[in-house]
This record gives sequence, structure tokens and C-alpha cells, in this order.
Amino acid sequence: MKLQLRIPLKLPYKNELTPSWDHRAFFAYQTVKKDWWKAIPDPQPEQRADGARSLTIVRLMTNRERRFDRANVYFASAAILDILVKKGWLIDDTDDALELEKPTQRLAGPDDDPPPCTYLVIEDLEGPALRTPNLPGIPPLPPIKKRRVRPQGV
Repeated sequence: MKLQLRIPLKLPYKNELTPSWDHRAFFAYQTVKKDWWKAIPDPQPEQRADGARSLTIVRLMTNRERRFDRANVYFASAAILDILVKKGWLIDDTDDALELEKPTQRLAGPDDDPPPCTYLVIEDLEGPALRTPNLPGIPPLPPIKKRRVRPQGV
């Protein structure tokens, strides 16, 4: 299954997603996360992830916007990935559950929706369902027992 979500928000800037000791920066960070949480719809039951998926993020820009450098695009995508996992579009953001394609930045064409906006293209990958605590009805893996290490010479 291939899904395309149009989000009427532009990718956040790195400075908007970096919480700071300053209370204004922290509230700006929380506002950006809330806006993205509201903008990304909840998946229908048949759209929820049950296996590995690929994700492509496409940033539609206006003529006046600057391109992000590669590090900032990936940094901005990290907050979106967390929301997609929590809402159920993705199982997890680990390498075995997600194939993150290189994010794309392009100017809006005549047939596109008005910019700025972000497209999220989600596609199922071949393979078995993954066992993870994020899936309903599948028991989670047993916890890993931590070994207690005693200090030497005591």
C-alpha cells in the first residue's frame, strides 16, 4: 500500500526544534510539535503499519524560501518521525522497521497544492510483520535483564 499525506505546514527550522533554557524557546518548541501533531491525521485501521515501511519527505517551497542543508532537513524530519510512530503510521523509527529515503526539497509546480507544505509518502515494504510493542494485539518482546556489575576491589 502506498499513501501520500499532504501536511499544510512547512518543515520546521532546526532552531524551532531545539529546546533551550530560555522559556520562550521552549514554548516555541512545544508549539511546533503541537501544530504537527494536529496536522498529521490519525490512520484508519487498515492504514496502520504492521511491517516495515519506507518514508519519503517532500518539502514544497515558494520562490522566496531558501533550501535547507542536508543536516537541517534530517533534524527537522526527526520530530515528524516520532509523531508518525506515536500515531501508528510507522511501527518504529529503527533501521529494521523504517527505510528513510533522502528528503526532497523542490519548488511547487503549477499542478501542486499551494506551498509551503510537506508531503509524506509512506509505502509498505516486502517482508513479515515485525514484533514490537507499538502494534496492538502482539505481545511485546520480553525485557532484557541487566546484569549487575560489582565494583572491583570491594
